[in-house]
Amino acid sequence: MKKQAAADGKYVMKEGEEHHWGEQIELLEKFIAENDFDLSKVTLTNDDGNTDAVSGVTIKVGRYIEAVQAVLDSAE
Repeated sequence: MKKQAAADGKYVMKEGEEHHWGEQIELLEKFIAENDFDLSKVTLTNDDGNTDAVSGVTIKVGRYIEAVQAVLDSAE
């Protein structure tokens, strides 16, 4: 998984990023949990799936949000 590879230093996005991929996903996960899994709070700013709603997250999160929504839908 990218999250573990990033934590191990094996997946590097681009130089100069404040947080590696795994840290950014953790920031996103924390944001989602703090907002009671209301995914509408993670507004996407473009078709690529970027968001400016979560501080420190510059990766594309659109597909991740779709996956979380699918899990939430199936849990209902």
